Amino acid sequence: MLPVKPFSVRQTVAKEFTNRLSFDGASRPQEGVCAEKLGFDTTLYRSHPPALLKRFGTDPSMEIRRQTVSPSYPAAFSVSTIKPDPRPRILLESRDGGVKVLAMALDADSDWMINADGDMVLFSYSGCGRFYTPFGELRVDPMDFVYIPRGVPYQFQGAAVMAQLFIGIESSELIQKPDFGPYINADIPYSDQDLQVPIPFSVLTSSDDEWGVWVKRADIWKKAIYQYRPDCLGWRGSVYPFALSVRDIHPLSAHTKHLDPTAYTVFAAASGSVSVQAFLPRYLHSLPYYHMGSHDEFLFLAKPYAARGGIVGAGDATFHPQGFYHGPNPKALEEWQGPQRVDECAVMFESRSPLFPTVLAQELEIPDYRYH
Repeated sequence: MLPVKPFSVRQTVAKEFTNRLSFDGASRPQEGVCAEKLGFDTTLYRSHPPALLKRFGTDPSMEIRRQTVSPSYPAAFSVSTIKPDPRPRILLESRDGGVKVLAMALDADSDWMINADGDMVLFSYSGCGRFYTPFGELRVDPMDFVYIPRGVPYQFQGAAVMAQLFIGIESSELIQKPDFGPYINADIPYSDQDLQVPIPFSVLTSSDDEWGVWVKRADIWKKAIYQYRPDCLGWRGSVYPFALSVRDIHPLSAHTKHLDPTAYTVFAAASGSVSVQAFLPRYLHSLPYYHMGSHDEFLFLAKPYAARGGIVGAGDATFHPQGFYHGPNPKALEEWQGPQRVDECAVMFESRSPLFPTVLAQELEIPDYRYH
């Protein structure tokens, strides 16, 4: 288990408020500016109070209807064939709901949403556009990670009329950066300076410009209508949404030994209960060893993956729960030509808590994968 550390404290202010806002730690901003706290870590300055709730309600069409399939077994899923939906959908989840593997497929802009159940890390397979949050906006391209802390409102707007697919994980435990210790470069697996943080947009709104947002708590969606749309004059802290391109991740490699997946961790919870690995272009000594993991493993393929031998391809995912041996496909072993540089991109979500496929995942299942 890798130790973790918080992301660096960052601060950014809307251009027209430069030299007009100060973060003195007292949470007493200038007259006419409201302060909002995200936990004990981050302060946002806004032009209107964010808590002026006008009404709220539910919509039966937004209720989460799912049923997990038990027991779990090795399986593969054609995730890229999932039908569009205005909200993230659950593929796998733990019994207590603390960990979920999500897919968000969109053919239009999403609604404004708040996930009050946990942090989210999303990987953009084909998503291209902008995430809007009260912190500001984030430009997102394919092969980018997006981190949305618990309780932060967000909306995605696509850059083109095309299918937008994100795959991700939700964790009730805080997601942080892995700490590889003092004996390796500080920018492994990436530098915090490469995190794309939101740029505040100081759009002062009128009292007539109300704002609706869907809130998910205990997997129940409710819609809240507030008097003002979110804006941000500036913010400072160590908990904030951001985007990270895989081009800015620096994977480890070794010429004499196969590295375990832990070496490729890019996000993790402090307890080690949840982690995210990125397998990117790198020198690879050998294919993975056959093993039985201590975590359930969900591996999404953004490009062909050497260890799968063509049985599954880009846009597919494999699931290997604890208690089952797994490793390279026999065809992959036959085709392996020794140590080499591989051009692959795959993202793995690990959970110590057992994960169970939902009915949606079962509908996407690739037949007979577990017999390969």
